[in-house]
Amino acid sequence: MSVPITRPGSPQRLRDAWVALAGLSAVFLFEMLDNSVLTVALPTIGRDLGASTSALQ
Repeated sequence: MSVPITRPGSPQRLRDAWVALAGLSAVFLFEMLDNSVLTVALPTIGRDLGASTSALQ
């Protein structure tokens, strides 16, 4: 009877790797959405408040 060889740090099951990949993908999606909202909203906010680019940062 042979014992499967696992490397340290490798997922024990393929499902563990998919869960991690799904979590990282969700975080990346939310980050992209947040950046898109800021890109669209910041010029309007700056114009309404009379703020410069450095003030918006």
